[in-house]
Amino acid sequence: MLPAFLSYAADDIEEVRTQATKQYLQEQGLISGYLTGSSVGGNAPMMTMQSTIGSGIGKPLFFAALQNSSAGHAVFASMPIILLILAISGGARQGEESDLVRYGLLMVGLVAIVIVLTAMVLVFYC
Repeated sequence: MLPAFLSYAADDIEEVRTQATKQYLQEQGLISGYLTGSSVGGNAPMMTMQSTIGSGIGKPLFFAALQNSSAGHAVFASMPIILLILAISGGARQGEESDLVRYGLLMVGLVAIVIVLTAMVLVFYC
């Protein structure tokens, strides 16, 4: 039998590990969507892992939805989409591609903040 303070410390360590896992999984969804340029392509290799880890924590659908949302939102800032925008708009002027990439990364950062805050609210209050 562990002394009381050690059991509290073990509980705190487990809570920190759970929170770190949740944070990593949110960022992983953003990265997979950004790198592949496709929400389906970003979800395909990661969805099983997300739902399996979510099952271990007790919220499998939550992590699957988080993966889908973060990958889907990050797609809009990915290079394939930026190049598509440039192609549709009639070509790039000097320096326009770097401006779009910078803007896309800013938007991914804002989306990451919103997803992290939403996930924290859903995990702690639902």
